[in-house]
Amino acid sequence: MTGGPEHDEEQRATRDWGPHEPFGTEDAARIGLDRNTLEGAQLAFFSHLDPRKPSHKLVAWVALLLLVGWPLLVTVMHLLGH
Repeated sequence: MTGGPEHDEEQRATRDWGPHEPFGTEDAARIGLDRNTLEGAQLAFFSHLDPRKPSHKLVAWVALLLLVGWPLLVTVMHLLGH
């Protein structure tokens, strides 16, 4: 079915995950962010999370705890001498 909602989703998925496609803005392209760089892949992943879905909120909170909470905890433990 061309032209239907499925077709639009297929085109969007192909466009979103194309090789070496810059992520988002011209600034991202200027500094070399695409889905093949670690930072670009993380931006692409997190930008596709839907805040209306509880499972996506859970993923966002777990990622926040891992990316910010863990290094903060390790730093505090190091400063306290443990």
